Parts: sequence; C-alpha cells; structure tokens
Amino acid sequence: MKKNKALLHGYRLKLAVFLNNEYAMRSIISNDEYKTYIEQLPALKNELQENLGKLYNTSIADACIEYHLYHSPEYYDMDIFCDMIYKRVLKHAHGHSINDNIEFENAYDLVTLNAKNKDLISKLSEISIKHGVYATRADAFGKKTYPLELINEENIEKITEETFFNINILNEINPTLTHSTTDSAPQQLKNAREGEQNSTPLFTETHNKNIEREIRINKLTTSMVAYEQQPSSAFTTNTAANQYLNAFYNTNNIKDIHKEISNKIFGLLMWDMTTLKKMKQKPAFKEISKNIKIARKKPCVHSTCNEECSDFESCLNAASRHLRIARNSIKAGTLKTAKDL
Repeated sequence: MKKNKALLHGYRLKLAVFLNNEYAMRSIISNDEYKTYIEQLPALKNELQENLGKLYNTSIADACIEYHLYHSPEYYDMDIFCDMIYKRVLKHAHGHSINDNIEFENAYDLVTLNAKNKDLISKLSEISIKHGVYATRADAFGKKTYPLELINEENIEKITEETFFNINILNEINPTLTHSTTDSAPQQLKNAREGEQNSTPLFTETHNKNIEREIRINKLTTSMVAYEQQPSSAFTTNTAANQYLNAFYNTNNIKDIHKEISNKIFGLLMWDMTTLKKMKQKPAFKEISKNIKIARKKPCVHSTCNEECSDFESCLNAASRHLRIARNSIKAGTLKTAKDL
C-alpha cells in the first residue's frame, strides 16, 4: 500500500519554496527559447514607467502578466483562478485604490496597443504559469546575492522568489469546478467584488458523482483561497494554505540540516559562475569559497581555499557533485538529489 505524502511545514516548507523557486528561475533564464523575451523585459519596464510616472513600482510588470491571464479566454471557466489572479493584480499594482488601478489599466492598454508588447506579455504569462514563478523578474534575477546569514527560518522569506500559479495544479482543479454559463466570468467576479471588497466567490459542481475527487479538489481550491489571503499561514501545520503550498513540493528532498542547505546553495552558485559567467569549475570553486565553504564532516580550518591544501581536490570534487545536482534540478525546474543523477 502506497504511503501518503507527509505535509511539509515550518522551516522545511520555507526551504522547499526557496530552493524550488531558485531552480525554476534558473530553468527560465537558461532556456534558449525564452532568451528573446527576457532580453525585451527592460524595454517593457521602461515603457511602463514612462506611462505611469510616480505610480510605477517594481511589481508593475508582475501585475501585467496577472492582468493578461485574468482576461485570457482560456481561463474564463476557472472562476476561482480568475479571482485569485485579480487579487494579485491589486497587490502588485496599487492595492484597492480605484483611481490608481484605473491608471494602471490605462497604462496597460496603452502599452499593449503595441503588438510586440502584447505578445511579450502573453509569452511571459505562459512561461510564468508553466514554471510557477514570475518570468517578469528574470532580467534582474542574476543580480541576487545569497548571504548565508539570511538562510534561516526567520529571514529566508526575504530572499525567496514569489510563487506563481502552476498550470499542472490548475489543470487538476479545472475539471471539477463549474464554469459560468456565459463567457464573461471576469465580469461576474467584478460584480461580486463591488458588492463586498474582500469576498471570494466560489463556484462548485454539486452533481459530480465522483464524490471523493470532488472533496479533494474542493479542499485544494479552499487552500488556494487561504494561501492568497494569508501566505504566511502556509507555513503553519494543519492549515488550508499549508495544503495548497504542499501541492508544489516533494517532501522527501528537503531536510533542515545546515550542511545540506549550504551545499545546495554552493551548487546553485557553481551553476551561476559556470553557466552565466562562463567560468571554469576550478576558478569558480575558488571564488565561491571566499564566502561559502563546502560543508564537510571535518570543518575546514583555512580562511581561504588554495591548491596547496591537502583537501583541495576532495573539496573541488564535492563542488562538482553539487553542481551536477544543481544542473539536474534546474533542468527539471524542481529540487533533485544525488539519487536522481
């Protein structure tokens, strides 16, 4: 009998979110098919800034892909998805300020009059929902730093890439959610919001004979609502939001052990150096070791790594192994371990 997957919570779940989203972002920036879209991001953001002036903020591009998905006909039959997406638009644009949001929508309309911009936003939306992170942040992603003092339960959320909606989970939700009998689901949701600003309309199938599946999907949709309303509650045991976020991650691959966490970060940085900066493995290893040491059973006593050290080759081989694991995880867009090599 197959054992049920245990739910992650607390720091282990925070680590799962952090690491998986790091791999997903690198999967995006290393994909040759996405290169042209990422290169166009700065120009798109500049145009948005010119149109919005003082109302511009660094999350406006995020709001654009959310706004695009909100109005995409292919998602009109997923009412809960539409409503959650609109809540993200408000968060990344200007909250519930009606006038400011009208300005955002006007700027969006102006920018997308250009067919090239409209296509770019559409492509970025597809990439984001496929990988579960914001492709609109790919142009600045390479500038991130990874101070180990922030890799702890209290601070890790500060450097964690925000989780986006994931198409695989949405496809699972879709069959057992009823869709509107009209083709104007977003308008129905807008009307509901005007009645009560903080309400979330849910449309469920009441005649589904597959009760077990209906219960499971309804639990997941309830979890989605809870996560969107209070993301921090996802890290607490036995909350609806916790069940939603757990749908993204593999429990067995996350351990709250400093040595493993440090070496996973080392593998990520080795990938950055060898892939983005085109460095050879040995100089990349030596450069990273100035700030982060390979975690070993016997702690290193040297202040800097040098080739005269008797353990140098052993540490370099370990760095190469962590790089292979990172490459495997980035290719998959999710956390893998040495067992998957």
